[in-house]
Amino acid sequence: MNSILLTRTLFMMIILLLVPHVSFAEDKKQSVTKIQQRAEQGEVEAQASLGLIYRRGREVSQDYGLAQKWFRKAAEQGHAEAQNNLGLMYDHGRGVERDFVQARKLYLKAAKQGHANAQYNLALLYTNGQGVPQDDIEAYVWANISAAQGHSTLAKDLRDKLRRILGPTCISKAQEQAKEYFEKYVVPFQ
Repeated sequence: MNSILLTRTLFMMIILLLVPHVSFAEDKKQSVTKIQQRAEQGEVEAQASLGLIYRRGREVSQDYGLAQKWFRKAAEQGHAEAQNNLGLMYDHGRGVERDFVQARKLYLKAAKQGHANAQYNLALLYTNGQGVPQDDIEAYVWANISAAQGHSTLAKDLRDKLRRILGPTCISKAQEQAKEYFEKYVVPFQ
């Protein structure tokens, strides 16, 4: 048993000596630099990616101010994921002053492009009356659309909770509206 362990250890040491040393930290830094260059040239995907990089703070120091700057640039070009991410920053007050009205505007733009996370986030705002008047029917509509696209079980749980609150008459109305929204805001983006 010890000879097998010794053989494996020697084998790994030989492999490490033969394989050129790769600095993962340096690779990450170069990768971020390339993304930054593309973002500065106006490439929308790079801008959205750079926003995520700064928000997460894994490859670079976390910086919500830079994250919102890059999300905003991509969001202004109609990038749904960036619109949702910038909406989240307003929703939680990260890098910007907390503003549910602005979060709703951004979520709605992304939701109308079929973005399931933004649809769920909109449902939450309507459920809680944050930035909009509290409206269980509108909340149900957006939660239902998000759940229909396979969003996490959170959207399904919210939809089911709202179904119990609303009752059959309101559910019928909400399902009609959800069908209309789905055809208008999801189908074109599939």
